[in-house]
Amino acid sequence: MPKGIGELTSLQTLPIFVVGHKGDDETANGAAGLEELRELNSLGGELKIANLGHVEPVTVSGYVLKDKLRLQSLVLKWGYPDYDDATRSANDKEMLEMLRPHPDLKKLGIHAYQGVNLPNWLSTMTNLVDFKLINCVECEYLPPLHLCPSLKKLHISCCTKLLGIRDDHFSDDDAGNDDFPCFPALSSLKITFCDMLKRMPLFPTVDARLELDECWTYPLLCTMMMKSSNLSSPPLSQLSSLLLVDLDDLEYLPEEGVCNLTSLQKLVIRRCPRLATLPPAMRRLTCLQILIIKGCPLLKERCREGEGEDWTNISHIPSVELSD
Repeated sequence: MPKGIGELTSLQTLPIFVVGHKGDDETANGAAGLEELRELNSLGGELKIANLGHVEPVTVSGYVLKDKLRLQSLVLKWGYPDYDDATRSANDKEMLEMLRPHPDLKKLGIHAYQGVNLPNWLSTMTNLVDFKLINCVECEYLPPLHLCPSLKKLHISCCTKLLGIRDDHFSDDDAGNDDFPCFPALSSLKITFCDMLKRMPLFPTVDARLELDECWTYPLLCTMMMKSSNLSSPPLSQLSSLLLVDLDDLEYLPEEGVCNLTSLQKLVIRRCPRLATLPPAMRRLTCLQILIIKGCPLLKERCREGEGEDWTNISHIPSVELSD
């Protein structure tokens, strides 16, 4: 990004801002520092800031983005400079605090952040609709995202140390109870390559797409078995697409929970080696058009056409694909 761009104070569109590398001579090479964003308060639409890992917090004073009230979407991407892990984690945490956006932001993406925790201001984003957390390999805890009342899309991927939500009122022993934390408006949830993630709010309202890949199935099973007394409809009863991939701990799908999946149109089960059967409740899923089972040897044998013990549970589905 050219040095001096901060003087364009009437600039309304800037899709990407690439920060100069740490140690660059900004005067010599013409690279802009993060501070040049400070006065660009007319920016609207989407802004992506890249190479944040190359910024030292001491070179930035105060909040850089908070007054950009026209921004609707923000993506923050860190890089990988030659810092040791401890320094990188501390720097990233401080930088993310300084990059706090205005509270009415609609979309937020955080990529390759190396901090252990995310700031609590995330849970105060009352108009946040779409949140992505990608490749944040040192992050262990999230703030209570279920306090974001407008959140509809959540995508968490490649956060290999992530344990879940940090909330003093959160107890795994209460999972499935009426007062257990839930996302109030979530419509789409994708969690991939987060094999330690277990402690999170339930998601009974997801209706578009639910994808779980290499993660714990405990939140899914708890959601499926939720008591529906405080819900407008049974949990996951509006869900149309369910993908279950590489779930080593998945041993069963609860009969009562499957009964609620009355809107399901597509079910994909891949490489779930311990899943051995599909319950009789599958017969009630009259909207289900596509069933794909791949790399599940026990399940494949039981679902074999005309022969398997579970075939009668799925024979009504127009398209059934079984493969190794």
